[in-house]
Amino acid sequence: MLFHTAEDMDLQNRSSFGIWIVLFLMLGAPFTSLSSSVYDGDEPSTELEISLTPESTSARAQTTWTGSVTITSTYTVSVFDELIISACTQVEMGSGARLYVEGRLTVEGTVTCPVTLSSLTGSDHEGIQFNSSSNNRGSVLNNLSIEDSIYGITMYGANPVIHNLTILNPDRVGIDMFSNSAPQIYDLVINQAGRVLPFQGDWRYGLGLSIGSGSTPIVVGATFTDHLTRAINIWGGSGGILRNLVMSNISGSSWEISAGVWIEDSQPLLINLTVDRSDYGIVVRHIDDSGY
Repeated sequence: MLFHTAEDMDLQNRSSFGIWIVLFLMLGAPFTSLSSSVYDGDEPSTELEISLTPESTSARAQTTWTGSVTITSTYTVSVFDELIISACTQVEMGSGARLYVEGRLTVEGTVTCPVTLSSLTGSDHEGIQFNSSSNNRGSVLNNLSIEDSIYGITMYGANPVIHNLTILNPDRVGIDMFSNSAPQIYDLVINQAGRVLPFQGDWRYGLGLSIGSGSTPIVVGATFTDHLTRAINIWGGSGGILRNLVMSNISGSSWEISAGVWIEDSQPLLINLTVDRSDYGIVVRHIDDSGY
């Protein structure tokens, strides 16, 4: 028979209480550790900050040109940046200078106060080039005039929206499209492509609008006047919709066939087209046998 004194009972109760305290601390430890790894006081933890770092580091810069601007060589709009050219701005470009767009370009010209890109020294510049990284970044060009360039606008896989564009005296190509470009162009005027250029050893000069390499633009309202080789040149499995087109005096090339429209291995839709005084009106030529 066992007898328990009051002292034994008190010791046993203390031991049981101590065991429960240890168990409670052991069970509570994982929850305490988990909560401290996510939130510590009023500030997010290091782990949470790291997960937000990629979003927070994608900084964007916005630059605005106004008044008179000079480009002596090249200028690049980076992929996350935007260049805004205000109404009435006159941009003078040095010999061979080119504006590269990898991000967004916004031209804010108006009918009464367009933006002008012109030659700085009398030697022709190379206009604007949209690279594929600018695709779907929302470039918009309103009321822009490009004068005395080798190339007016060149696109590689790009899709700017253009309203009221005038290109005067481009040597080689007014608008040149490659790599599945798909711009929207409204109210386009290109005059005197290739007229003041010396003889060249290739055929790619004196072209107003060249659509190539799978490109599919929408062009509504375009006038082409006094081009050496072609008003519209479509090649390389391209297409698009071109409507309300007027072209005149497309003549004079001694290197290639002069024509209002040249279509090669492509399937464009041409609506309401007028050709006046051209060596050839429309030439359709397929260099493979796939049956366009």
